[in-house]
Amino acid sequence: MHVEDQSEVGLRGQRETQPISDYSKTLTATVLACGAYYRQLMDLPTSAQRSGAHIAKLESFLETSLFAQAKICETLFPGWDADPENAGYLIRQEPPAFFRVPAHLVAVFPNSAFLQQIWMLANSVRIHGSSIICLSGSNVVRQILEHVDDVDFCEYLPLRGGDLVADAVFSRLGESGDLICTAVKVGELKWPQTASAAELRNSLRSTNFRVAELATFKLDYISRLSEKRPFDVTSLAVLCDENFDSAGYSQTFSFQEAQVSASDYVPNKLTNAVEMGRYVSWLVSQVKKYRTDKNLIKSLKRALSLSRVCWMTIFSDQIKDFLSKTCFTIDQEILRTESIKIEILSRQDPKWADEILKIDSYVGLLKAERHAFLFKQNAFYSGSEEAAAVGLIDKILDSVAAQSGGVLR
Repeated sequence: MHVEDQSEVGLRGQRETQPISDYSKTLTATVLACGAYYRQLMDLPTSAQRSGAHIAKLESFLETSLFAQAKICETLFPGWDADPENAGYLIRQEPPAFFRVPAHLVAVFPNSAFLQQIWMLANSVRIHGSSIICLSGSNVVRQILEHVDDVDFCEYLPLRGGDLVADAVFSRLGESGDLICTAVKVGELKWPQTASAAELRNSLRSTNFRVAELATFKLDYISRLSEKRPFDVTSLAVLCDENFDSAGYSQTFSFQEAQVSASDYVPNKLTNAVEMGRYVSWLVSQVKKYRTDKNLIKSLKRALSLSRVCWMTIFSDQIKDFLSKTCFTIDQEILRTESIKIEILSRQDPKWADEILKIDSYVGLLKAERHAFLFKQNAFYSGSEEAAAVGLIDKILDSVAAQSGGVLR
């Protein structure tokens, strides 16, 4: 198991505090205003859903403040440089790897020990050599989540659809090595679980970058590019034209994506106020949904993303502190790892036998770690950790509602 240098973690926390906290108060209000604008915009008749002076003013402030925030982060986090052409992004080069990360994620982005692994993994799942691939999901906040049970990518694929897409995907499926492709999902079709290879090819031929519902598909893998254990990888492919225009952008959020590509093109800007509002509104609804469904770890992960994009870093710290004192992420890690073991065993591939041994050893360590956590849990919480989680989630939702004038509730 990787043990992070605690001096680096502590230094990061100290660096992020006062300068960003003081400056970001107005930015927090503006990001939440984008969410409120989007929420009310969606309530209007389609004929009245138009952008005007309010959006222009929001975007002007976003551009100015995100450029400034990126420059602050540049001084706080050595190795990262503010992107002068794309407001709110910072870039980093770890030859041969290239990264471009939103400023609100730099403080919690994987540290230098993981960057080469991310670069190698991104290139192992890449479908097209000219695509722009991004790390997404929980791994962009690895500094807070000690256990990350999967890796998500979003690949902006410069293929319009049709046979070119089908050929590219089947070429990828024909490769082996350190990846097992467990599923390809195109709309409602899922290969190989509910569809044949011929049906999958026909479905891929029907894709079209101009139609949102036909412009994306997913590939699921198990990878063994880790010393710790094999892990899940999901890659969402977004079909684009040669200029990277696509109706599929409605299925993604640039605010939770970090580019892992040798490219200077950014498909979706952080200064798009409507897109910012769509993301914030979606996060609020997701936090509430998973809280209602009693999936508290998922709700906390969404709340973490919400706290980052809104520059409410105090809640990021509180979520990190809570998760460090509970078994939530350990339990999820054990369940997912044992599920991966079942999937690998079903393949009956002797080349993956060592991965089973690796899993057994890792799960044994996790269970020992969980036993130690039980003592800490009782020491920190008089009630159940579920009640403490709900209390933290509700506090975050109440703060967002209050600071958005009650619109984002």
